[in-house]
Amino acid sequence: MANNYEIWCIVELQIQNGLRKFNNLLINIKNCLLNLKACLPREQVTIPFLCFKKHNLSD
Repeated sequence: MANNYEIWCIVELQIQNGLRKFNNLLINIKNCLLNLKACLPREQVTIPFLCFKKHNLSD
């Protein structure tokens, strides 16, 4: 049976992993938005949401 310290370490690692994934997702979205901003007219507002979904599903 794992003691509390070991369980806490496992939880801590999972949280860090989750944060890293979330951070990567934000970086992907930021890059995606920068790319879109560079090559699309400003009226195209819905595209970033499609981009977000695409990144979200790829995980």
